[in-house]
Amino acid sequence: TAVALDISSTDAKDYIVLNTTNNSEQILLRQPTVITDSLGPGGNVAEAGTGADTLIIDSSEDGGLSIVGQPNDPMRFHFVADDYDYRSGILAKAKGSGGGASTRYMNFYTGGQGRMLLNQTGLGIGTTTPVHKLHVQDDDLGIVTNSADDVAKSLVFTKSKNNTDGAHTAVDDDTVLGNIVFKGSDSTGAFEP
Repeated sequence: TAVALDISSTDAKDYIVLNTTNNSEQILLRQPTVITDSLGPGGNVAEAGTGADTLIIDSSEDGGLSIVGQPNDPMRFHFVADDYDYRSGILAKAKGSGGGASTRYMNFYTGGQGRMLLNQTGLGIGTTTPVHKLHVQDDDLGIVTNSADDVAKSLVFTKSKNNTDGAHTAVDDDTVLGNIVFKGSDSTGAFEP
């Protein structure tokens, strides 16, 4: 593409520094090297290297990278090959119509297709509309063990009568500790056990 901005150096400088007036924060663009600049208390560095194509955000505070967009529009973070095929990345919607949490999601995709979606309902693999905390659509859910011993992995259900996670209150006799439920579609259009 045509160059919109070209900043070059005649004395072999290979970086650009933008400082604030108090010199406590700066943006540093240069070849990948160890960051040795003195930034002062609370100093922040954003480093983009042309060699390794990396961006490092190093902050003494809680650093972050924000993508701000329109409320109803998804925002994307892409990993793209130079032929622009087989994209991988994250597509997120931070706010939906009316600002409801139910319309917000993060979609992880490869090959240009959404593969795993996380929303308020749960995590969907192979579906964009999970109806369970973990929803695997049209594929197997496997527990695979590779080891030289005779021990297998387990599917474990745990139950306590306490409302606090990790706290213990004894269960009563005949309390149901877990179920494996098989459901089939019936003539009314519902899934029944």
